[in-house]
Amino acid sequence: MADDERPPEVTPWGKKQEEWEMAGFSWVSTPRHGGIYLTPNQRKDIPDLIKPHSADAEGIWWEEDSAWSLPVVYLLAQRPHGSLSDEEEYLLERAHHAARDWFPDEWEQMTGREIKPGESYQRGEGSEPGEIHADDLLAGTIWRSSPENSWVPEGMVGVAAYPGKAFLDSNMDPARTHAARYFLIPEAEVKWRALPFEFNAACQQEVTGREGTPPTQTKEAEAGRGTPESRADVSQRDTRRARDRELDDLIKQQDEKQKAKEQQRVPERHTPDRER
Repeated sequence: MADDERPPEVTPWGKKQEEWEMAGFSWVSTPRHGGIYLTPNQRKDIPDLIKPHSADAEGIWWEEDSAWSLPVVYLLAQRPHGSLSDEEEYLLERAHHAARDWFPDEWEQMTGREIKPGESYQRGEGSEPGEIHADDLLAGTIWRSSPENSWVPEGMVGVAAYPGKAFLDSNMDPARTHAARYFLIPEAEVKWRALPFEFNAACQQEVTGREGTPPTQTKEAEAGRGTPESRADVSQRDTRRARDRELDDLIKQQDEKQKAKEQQRVPERHTPDRER
């Protein structure tokens, strides 16, 4: 990908933390949120109809909860039948579902189809995932393994999960009303899934810290300069650092004592044996 087509370092949600490509779209995440970045070639065809729903109102950035679905539907649905990859087909299916739920008027105008009863949550005719799984956990944010995300092992993704009702109570911004629980999920199980998605929490590893507190953002992370880190990780890291400092000090003291002994040591003089 050319440099001018890559997402800028600063996004509408803060400094870019991660970047990856899926189904021909550039996805980014920050410590607080994320979404899709459209390249100049992609956004030149975006209609004015849906631009107001982008994060910048210019059709460049589209947040990951629901607005992402609009450019995906528009750009992929007009492709010739049979020309989409499996990954693109899956993403388009998810995009149709999200766009019908949250932007029914725009979806109808883009596709030329009429929404049937039971297909749109906004029109009171559908079932948003949060309503279906009101008491189950849905993943609302994901972090992929990277040097910056040391708490996420290779081959796994970290997710911030909330009860389904949190997405309804907060207009798809669950962090405003509910505390997150953090889990590690095999990357293969998440690859093509669009947020929010349900997962079996009982089968995944929950990341908790002291007194059951899940990972929290540091001040640097909240300002867009850091990464999520569990309090357990912080505690363990600080303990290791303190132990390493004590060990270094002990080694230095021993070295200094050894040098002092060597300086005070009188060289042994060789004397021939006395004749008997």
